[in-house]
Amino acid sequence: MDLDDASILVTGGCGQVGISIVKHLQEHHPNSKISILDLAKPAPGHAQFIDNVTYFTGDITSEARVKEALEAVKPLVVFHTAGLIPQIAKRLNMHSEESYTAVNVQGTRNVLNAAKTVGTVKAFILTSSCDVVKGNSWQDLVNVNESMPIPAKFNEEYAKSKVLSSPFRCSFNLSSIS
Repeated sequence: MDLDDASILVTGGCGQVGISIVKHLQEHHPNSKISILDLAKPAPGHAQFIDNVTYFTGDITSEARVKEALEAVKPLVVFHTAGLIPQIAKRLNMHSEESYTAVNVQGTRNVLNAAKTVGTVKAFILTSSCDVVKGNSWQDLVNVNESMPIPAKFNEEYAKSKVLSSPFRCSFNLSSIS
């Protein structure tokens, strides 16, 4: 897939993973049109601000806001990196099953459904976490690959939400994106 002139949307593009993806895309595909959907737009000069990017502000738990952004961008590719992680959840007093489910599960559904609806998306890249294969959040992972089974129980709501947001666990059908 040629990304050189492609329209690309990165949800959570102001986070650590999102910023890395955007900078990589700019370096390797300088003519691509990159847009970010995140909770807030960083001020110019801030470490999270990236030049030559179009910013959309909004919460992925808002189905309407997600649809608006995707309709405006009409992306060929969506990198979905937005999510609620434990460090941020604790700081925002959102460390509950309901909060993780709202952002990581329903938010992911909102982005994927909007990607299907807009009709331009040819690739949807979902970033997740190694926690999806850790029933115990302190478990060390060595030589792990995609064949590792998903645990039946988790000691952390975050990990559970990341499993539930996986297209392979949800009622999503990625192949229906044309």
